[in-house]
Amino acid sequence: IVGALHEVADAAGKGFVLEGHCVPVSKAARDICAHFRIDVLDLISSGALLLCVAPEHVASLLSAYRNAGLVAADIGVIVEDPNRRQIRDRPSEDPR
Repeated sequence: IVGALHEVADAAGKGFVLEGHCVPVSKAARDICAHFRIDVLDLISSGALLLCVAPEHVASLLSAYRNAGLVAADIGVIVEDPNRRQIRDRPSEDPR
């Protein structure tokens, strides 16, 4: 996820604030990362879809995804300052 966020921010000339604890992570991914001592946010997120959505549309989009049985989460914001690349509250080691 972090690599993809950097790519989006670079392309847009913006920065980001990622709320790491909001990123959905499977138990299998958590277990593998714990075993190999890898930060789950630094994995390549194959199969994940990262969307940049206007704030006023986030709730309806999340609702639509969840109603379709898909995992979706609001994980942060894009900010104007291209030098701000902040990751807050990395996911805990406990499975969700």
